[in-house]
Amino acid sequence: LYFDGGGLLATADGGCVRLWSLERRRRICTLKTMQGKDELHAGGVSSIAIDDVHLLSGGGDGSLHLFDLEELQHTATLRGHGAPISEGMLLQAGSHRARALSSSVDGTVKLWDASGYAIGELLPAIVNNVPPQPLPLSIERGSSNGGGVPSKLFCGRAGVLHALDLQTEARSAAVPLPGRAMPRSATNGKTCLHVTCAAGDGSLGASGIDGTSRLVAT
Repeated sequence: LYFDGGGLLATADGGCVRLWSLERRRRICTLKTMQGKDELHAGGVSSIAIDDVHLLSGGGDGSLHLFDLEELQHTATLRGHGAPISEGMLLQAGSHRARALSSSVDGTVKLWDASGYAIGELLPAIVNNVPPQPLPLSIERGSSNGGGVPSKLFCGRAGVLHALDLQTEARSAAVPLPGRAMPRSATNGKTCLHVTCAAGDGSLGASGIDGTSRLVAT
């Protein structure tokens, strides 16, 4: 489920996404594809993100769908991942060349525009024998770039915390994280990172990875 912080709740039920009004305490609708189907993702819904009047869903089929919540209409399908979606995020309209970010369990991180075109790949797929793992994403909204526009993206992959610069669309730092050793045949002796979370406003100074002030990874 995903709560937008106001009165809208989005829930996943298999391959469907349903919207609920917390104020009215009832279901608003079930989102549909352009073909009028309730099931958005054949592999089930694996991620939901909401930003203002848009919703992004990701699924086990490796695709993402973008919806306009004012019109309750499907606006774009994002295809290009070769593995199930781990997480999707929406960027503030007009703040970047990209409109959406996504990750898949094979280690890929991609950038998309509002029409559904893949405009960049921040991290390629892991090609060695690493089992599929959720690839969590987290955005830092800093004050140094003005107006809280997202500047850094963090993700954990195969025991390494990556910092990705959204302005240059390039990796700016990679830090191996300590963890209990695994057999050398698995992930080169590193445990996989499960969750990352970044929330820095610059008020504490640039003391963490790649200048972020607060960062949590588990």
